[in-house]
Amino acid sequence: MVCFVSLILLFKVQGPLTSSLWAAVYGALLGSRDALIMPMFADLYGTNNLGKITGINTSFNLITMGLGPLIFGMSRDFSGSYTIAVMAAAGLNLVFSLGLFCSSIPEDPEQEQVSIVEESFDYDGLELTE
Repeated sequence: MVCFVSLILLFKVQGPLTSSLWAAVYGALLGSRDALIMPMFADLYGTNNLGKITGINTSFNLITMGLGPLIFGMSRDFSGSYTIAVMAAAGLNLVFSLGLFCSSIPEDPEQEQVSIVEESFDYDGLELTE
């Protein structure tokens, strides 16, 4: 969502001062996003498959970063501006952000087992009930 808002604000940039300010804010927000991704993955999916998930995420990021300059360059060549590419990037960021917000948190089978044991424990008699 931060990337979507930042890309929309890019249209308000007029000159070196506002472009430097935009770049500083965008860089700080993007850096904080990257710092929050790993704990989020660990909380959602656990640490057993963190390497695989990080690998898939990094591969997707590298592919999109490699294609970005090509797409933006083609947008400039065909339309004379970067507007189409920026709007497309903002739209994709919005779609992916909404998908993340609408997705459910995966259930942790180990956590369910713990809660079943806790619920079946008789605290008065200090015995496990079946």
